[in-house]
Amino acid sequence: MKITTPLRVCFVLPGLHRACRGAETAFEAVASELAGRPDFSVTLFGGGEPRDGERYRFVHVPCLERAYFEKWPRMPLFRNEYRWEEASFALGLWRAFRPEAFDLSVTCSYPFTNWVLRSAGARGCRHVFVTQNGDWPVRRANAEYRFFSCDGLVCTNPVYFSRHRMAWKSALIPNGFHPEHNKPGGACREQFGLPQKAKIVLAVSALIPAKRVPEAVSAVARLPDVFLVVAGDGPERETVAEIADRLLPGRFLRLSLPARRHSAVFMSRLWGQGSQLSRMILRPRAGFFRRRLQAPIRG
Repeated sequence: MKITTPLRVCFVLPGLHRACRGAETAFEAVASELAGRPDFSVTLFGGGEPRDGERYRFVHVPCLERAYFEKWPRMPLFRNEYRWEEASFALGLWRAFRPEAFDLSVTCSYPFTNWVLRSAGARGCRHVFVTQNGDWPVRRANAEYRFFSCDGLVCTNPVYFSRHRMAWKSALIPNGFHPEHNKPGGACREQFGLPQKAKIVLAVSALIPAKRVPEAVSAVARLPDVFLVVAGDGPERETVAEIADRLLPGRFLRLSLPARRHSAVFMSRLWGQGSQLSRMILRPRAGFFRRRLQAPIRG
C-alpha cells in the first residue's frame, strides 16, 4: 500500500454532525485534532450537515434517523432500529464514497458501513474498526458476524485488547477527557425550567434497555426533595415518562441533547446547576462497565 502525505483519512458514521452520542462525539473530536496537523487530510461522512468553523471536510450522506425505525420489524441483519438506520446510510455511502480518494477509513458501525468500506480495500483504502460500541462484531462468529474484517482494530479498553490482539493488528486507545471542554459552567436553572432550591440529579444516557434508565428513576424516587433530569433520547422515552409521572410527579424533566456544536455549552450549564447530591449510581446490563458505575454530581 502506498501512503500519501498528508495521510488521507475518513471517519464514517451515520450520526456524525447529527447526534450527540458517545461514538459521534469521540469521532468528531479525534477528527478535529487530526485535521489540525499538517500530515493529515481528514474527511467525515455522516448524516448531518456541514458546520462552519470545522477544520475537516464534511460530506453529507442522506439517511433516515433511527427513531423512524423503532416500530419496524426485527429480523436477521435488521435486528433493531440501529441496523435499519445504518442500512439507509450505507446506501447513500455507497454512492458518495470514493475509495481512491483515501488511504484509510475508520468506523465503529457494523455490518453495513463496515462492508461498504471494506469493499474499497482492493483499491488501496485500508480500513480501521473501532470498538467504541462494543467488540461483538469482532468476537462473534455466527450469522453476519462471520463476515467481519478489518486491517486494524482500535480497542477502547484493556479487556477488548487482550481478547483480540493476537488475531488482529490491534492498538489500545481508551476514550479520553478534555478538561477544558468539559467543566461546570454557570448555573442557569431558569433556562431549563428547574426548581431553584431542589437538589438536582443529572443522568446523561440513551433511553435504551441496556442503560436501565427506568431503574434510575425508581432509585431517585426514594430520595425526598430531589429533582431528576435525564438528558437523552431513545425507544424507551415513553416508558421512562410513564414511570416518572407515577413515581416523580413534578420532579422530573427530560431534555434532548443538541448537536455537538452546542453540546459542550449545553452540558456545562446543566453541570452547573448546584446539585448537593454526591453521586448517581447506574448498573448497565452489559458492557465493559457492567460493574457498578458511580458518577459524581458536582455543585
